[in-house]
Amino acid sequence: LDDDFIKRSKTQLIEVTGSRFLYDDYLPGELTMRNGRKYGNDLRYKFDEYHNTVQVEMPDGKELVLEPNDIIIFKLHAKNDTLVFFKSVLPKSKSIERLCLILYASEQYKLIKLPSKRVKKTQSNALSSYKEAAEFEDDSHYFLKISTGDFNEIRLTKKALTKAFPTQKATLKQFFDTPQYKELNDWNIAEVLKKIDN
Repeated sequence: LDDDFIKRSKTQLIEVTGSRFLYDDYLPGELTMRNGRKYGNDLRYKFDEYHNTVQVEMPDGKELVLEPNDIIIFKLHAKNDTLVFFKSVLPKSKSIERLCLILYASEQYKLIKLPSKRVKKTQSNALSSYKEAAEFEDDSHYFLKISTGDFNEIRLTKKALTKAFPTQKATLKQFFDTPQYKELNDWNIAEVLKKIDN
């Protein structure tokens, strides 16, 4: 589904559940713009995974939406972590700039995530007045760069990672046999790469 569905949801009683944001609340952060201008923690930010944009809460209460081509670096201070986004053109993206999240970066390995959500049509509730229903669901993509090679898309599965690192097969099996890595996610996969790297 596309933006047309979202637009129709405002006029045709289409219920869209879930959130298009990485975090629903505005959070502190930092922005470096393409024109060199910098914004800091005096403003609050949200990352829109559906539109791949940054939403800024201005001091007067108004909201400003920034496109990827406006931004060089974006940092979002979430809980006890700082998420770092940078602008990139990814394989198969038809030269479209997107904001990507750095999950791991060293001289040898780089793993980035293109955070993304899509709208999935769902079963409408027959007892309600809604004619159609939909929900935001995760549609993120991951890209791995080894040494001086190019970024290549990779699925976040044990099988795909073992294939990407054939010389580390025994080490990866040891990781994946422990409960901590039973389910792979953004953060424990970064730990796996860190241990392989060291």
